Amino acid sequence: MKLTYLKTTLSNFATLAGFGCAFATTASAEAVAYEGFDIPAGSFDGASGETSFGWFDVWSVVHNQTISAEGLSYGNLATTGGALELSDGTTPSQKVGDIAREIDEVYFPTSPGELWMSVLIQPNIVAGSPADGGFIQVVLGNGATNSLYLGTAWRGSVWSVGGERASPKTVNSSVPVEHGVTTLLVMRLDFTTDTGSFWVNPDISANTAPSEPVGTFSLLSDFEADRVTVWFSNYIDDGEVFIDYTGSKVDEIRFGTDWSSVIVLGEGGGGDETWGGFDIDDDNNVDTGEWMKWLYVEQAPWIWSYKFKKWLYIEEGNIADNGTWAYIPGDTSPETPGTGTTWSGFSVDANNNADTGEWMGWVQVASTPWIWSYDLGQWIYIEEGFIGSDGAWGFISR
Repeated sequence: MKLTYLKTTLSNFATLAGFGCAFATTASAEAVAYEGFDIPAGSFDGASGETSFGWFDVWSVVHNQTISAEGLSYGNLATTGGALELSDGTTPSQKVGDIAREIDEVYFPTSPGELWMSVLIQPNIVAGSPADGGFIQVVLGNGATNSLYLGTAWRGSVWSVGGERASPKTVNSSVPVEHGVTTLLVMRLDFTTDTGSFWVNPDISANTAPSEPVGTFSLLSDFEADRVTVWFSNYIDDGEVFIDYTGSKVDEIRFGTDWSSVIVLGEGGGGDETWGGFDIDDDNNVDTGEWMKWLYVEQAPWIWSYKFKKWLYIEEGNIADNGTWAYIPGDTSPETPGTGTTWSGFSVDANNNADTGEWMGWVQVASTPWIWSYDLGQWIYIEEGFIGSDGAWGFISR
């Protein structure tokens, strides 16, 4: 797999225990640990990947796991190397393949700030059904305690989070566990409020977490974590196959202190060839999908909207998962001052529509300050009192 893992500057060296050498890293100061299994394909002896950092030691004794030649991918998420793969799940009996590794840090409910985690998982269902048994989990724990997992519950057919030190013990999403489908899981632990939340396949084009997680939970007072375990569990009993996960993969394990430290964008994900997380084509256009359709971005922060037929001023750093602030320029003075019901001087008809002319065309103002733009096909938040003679700032929802 092509190396696309991008790191920002950290002016020190991280010593990788078990290797006895200094490894020069430029990992972000917010990044806590990373494992992308950037290891030669084939048998796996627990060694760290070349781009791995933040661990106290190497992986434990490996049970029925290898390194695949190709790793997993998800949109523009930066990736390295191969992936950890369950290599054998055919033995009659419940077959469990797990490896564990300690993080440099220890986390308690009294720890400061937040801990974020992300991981890619691709189930390979050879036989049976997830609802009949088995699981795939990346687990945070301490000693013999599996405090918190991210993955699938025993006999879970949807992606979930839970564990011995969480309340409730299992929080399910509505996203099904599907054969051959790579899933991105993201979890946030807030040690100020002793709560957690998680996302399944979130939109990573923005630089912030989606505002609504798929589930939330509480951390118990005895929560403790300094170990990560990757756990595959088949369920084959007396020759009857309930679930066989042979060939399933786990990849891109990240820990950090915020969203951007665990959702690291690679090629086509935030560099010179993108705008707002969207790929820029050879003609300097980006397709934002249902949000604002096609835009021309060569003159950024001045952006041409083909659908709106207007120049918009949008600073890329203002783009969030729920929309962006934009300056919408134009002559905001009506040709004929409105009479009766008006919005910013423009007449409002019986259907709550106003014709703003060349500024924004027809808009629907029944829910002001939220305005529906017929030309753009989006809701825009515009405070009427802040509309100037040459335009106004508005929040274009997403």
